[in-house]
Parts: sequence; C-alpha cells; structure tokens
Amino acid sequence: MRKKVRQCLKEHKNLDGRKPQERERKQRLRQAADTLEKEFERIDKFLKTASPRMGNVKRPKEVKSNITDNESAKMATSKGSIQGYNGVATVDKKHQIIVDAQAFGEDQEHHTLKPVLDSVQRR
Repeated sequence: MRKKVRQCLKEHKNLDGRKPQERERKQRLRQAADTLEKEFERIDKFLKTASPRMGNVKRPKEVKSNITDNESAKMATSKGSIQGYNGVATVDKKHQIIVDAQAFGEDQEHHTLKPVLDSVQRR
C-alpha cells in the first residue's frame, strides 16, 4: 500500500512539474498567434490601400511592392540584392557645385536622365 502511495505521489509530482512548462508553451503559442494576427492585419491594410506600382520600361509591368517603403526598389549589388534608392546628382563642372540631386526607386539609371535634365532646365 505504501509503495502504491509513494508511486502515486511521485507521478503526481511529475505531472505538477509539467504544468508550468505547459503554461509557458501555451503562452508562447498565444504570443505567436497574436504576432501573426497583427502582421496579417498590417499586410491586409497595405493590400487594400496601396495601388500597384508600375516600372519605367517600354512595356510597363507591375514591380514588386515593399510594405515598409513602397517607393523603394530592389537593387542588385555586389553583395546581393538590397531594398533602396538610386541617388543621382547633377554637378556644375565649371563652379564645382551640385545643382540637382534626386533619389529614384529604380535600380536602372537610364530612366532617370529625363527627369534630372528637366529639373536642371527648370533651375
């Protein structure tokens, strides 16, 4: 009889020891579900409010969007691709000053020449 009681007590202690771990696991799962729900709401809001961004090529096609900064572009670098802007500056060679500077959310520079020249001409 005592042996059975000791065995039951030992089993009960083991079960009691699992409860805090189970509570922690359930809490982590709840936090993960809350995080996923918030991220879903953020993406859903972005998709409902943002309009598709078109690239500047002969036959424009939709470019990938970035939920954090939709005007930036995916840029190829020697270390892989990054999300960023292409900076273009126009310089007065004679006076050695910058007369215009712009940032473009495109990885190719050939589409930036016309807007830069128009800006310089207006100045």
